[in-house]
Amino acid sequence: LESGRYLAEAYRVLATNGRRMLGDPATLTAAEHVLSRLVQLAPADIESLLGLERVDVQRGQLGAAIEVLERLVSADPQNARGYLSRMAEHALSAYRDDDAVSYAERALALDPKDARAHERVGDLYRSRQSSARAIAAYERALALDPDAHGVALRLSELYVAAGDLERASAALLRVLRG
Repeated sequence: LESGRYLAEAYRVLATNGRRMLGDPATLTAAEHVLSRLVQLAPADIESLLGLERVDVQRGQLGAAIEVLERLVSADPQNARGYLSRMAEHALSAYRDDDAVSYAERALALDPKDARAHERVGDLYRSRQSSARAIAAYERALALDPDAHGVALRLSELYVAAGDLERASAALLRVLRG
């Protein structure tokens, strides 16, 4: 397994950093084949799965990267929040907004006291024009981290858009006091 991971990393580096092979898709394909074989031999090998996700992202195959990350959530549950966050980022990049929100909410469910996770969920809802849900997520983020001034600013914008000027002013005052 270790030799196979080393070979796959060498292919990946050659494809991205080699002088003659810069951006060579065949070399990235070779790295993917090696890592896929390693995952067949050891389905729960975290390092091989991480390498496969990295290669899939480099190849622009975000759907495949998400599938690998889903396997990592099962194989490495103590790092599931990070994997779910990356799944949300990949889904957003692939214009799969519903999936991005779903992955972000799953990450949030693993640690409901993570202010940053609430902020990410709020950002996703805000980008989808779901103001009420964005406001709720931002308010929870601020309750957990009162010094999150960027969140307070975004929240004040949403309050203004909703016509709630009193709450918008309160959010802005909070930033100024901070």
